[in-house]
Amino acid sequence: MQEGILKEILLEIKSLKGEVSNINGRLDRIEQEFEGMKARQDEMYQILKGQEEEQKTLKEKQETMA
Repeated sequence: MQEGILKEILLEIKSLKGEVSNINGRLDRIEQEFEGMKARQDEMYQILKGQEEEQKTLKEKQETMA
């Protein structure tokens, strides 16, 4: 009787370990995607900053020409 209950508990523990492993794998993939998005956001920010500097320079040139 107790042996059967222990076997059921062990099977449940193994099942839960598998689920935890799957969840950890998904979390790792989400973390990688997040890091990729952060890198793209940083890239876009740098591009935007560059464009702002270009606009500022062009505006200054226009003002000195006027």
